[in-house]
Amino acid sequence: MVGEKDGTNYWFAQVGAGILENLPPDSALRVQREKAAADAAANAAAMPPPQGASSTTNKTKTKSRFADFKGIPLGPVFLTTFEGRIYHHMNHVAGGSISDADYVPDPNIEFGFFVRIGAVDAVTNGGSFSVDGSIEANFNASGLNVLAIAADVSVGNSATTDGGGGESSESAIQVSGNMTLNIPQERFTATMTADIANESFCASGTFFIDVSPTIFELNVGTEDDKIAITPGCAGWGGQGYVLIDSSKIEVGIGVSFTAEAGTGELGWGPVIFEVDASVGIEGGLIAALEYNPEIKFLKAGIYIKAWASIDVSYVVFLVPGEFNLASASLSGNLTLYFEPTKKLKGDLSGELSILDGTFVFDFELPINENL
Repeated sequence: MVGEKDGTNYWFAQVGAGILENLPPDSALRVQREKAAADAAANAAAMPPPQGASSTTNKTKTKSRFADFKGIPLGPVFLTTFEGRIYHHMNHVAGGSISDADYVPDPNIEFGFFVRIGAVDAVTNGGSFSVDGSIEANFNASGLNVLAIAADVSVGNSATTDGGGGESSESAIQVSGNMTLNIPQERFTATMTADIANESFCASGTFFIDVSPTIFELNVGTEDDKIAITPGCAGWGGQGYVLIDSSKIEVGIGVSFTAEAGTGELGWGPVIFEVDASVGIEGGLIAALEYNPEIKFLKAGIYIKAWASIDVSYVVFLVPGEFNLASASLSGNLTLYFEPTKKLKGDLSGELSILDGTFVFDFELPINENL
């Protein structure tokens, strides 16, 4: 793309995308991939469900969703995606980020480039790990203007294929994040999310940092998305968060308990179903104080949540499906605020949903008292 706006010349060029999707129809690599995918799907469909399987949708575990050919061999990996952009006198639209492909003319940007690469391990065709990473940098007359990096990494990947032809994927470890360095603003920001799930350990959480000469913010988890650690992925676990900025700090810490149970496959012949139930409860304490310009308590409180759900999955004449029979939740919090005035604030709320939300009953009781 080449153009001119307000006397400023600009240009933009882009190359690549998903490598496999852009191969010619008669390409040997594409033919090999499509044949492998068709063979894998046929084998999965023909495989009988395992005896006593817990799934009611005739799910059969494939060795990996990456059993078919996945990309161009490049040493220890298969390259699945390559995308590049270069531009002159252009920049992202206001509020845009490295993940956006929308650019507009900008005379302040002398030059910029973007590269994205996706790859999976060559030994298991992605069963061990997959990576999708991007880097972008643009430059003004003084030099580097903005540098941005983003990445998604999945480790221990597997998939389940059901009798209806659907497929879902799972990863033992999933990590995604991005960072931006803005030179003119002297500002660095970064975010990261992580989710770890295996038979012996489960954990999840978020991280955020924003630093500049006038800004400091560090979040390890949040009040609504706490860091959670659960040994064995069920039973008792811990959770919490820490929020720090240039004048105050807030901390939350709590415990949780979760449990699941299922009936296994029930029914006979063309009608098979399974009932699964789950329950959970969590609760904890929160506190916040100001440390700059002076130390003083801001608030202290408690929170509690409880929930339960009953889900049904089925296969009727080879047609799979699932629905929520009933679910219920109850949550409450009570916080004493010390600043700017002493106040007791909180609420108690609950909800009951029946037959996938066909019938819903809920309530909310707010608390707001000046002391």
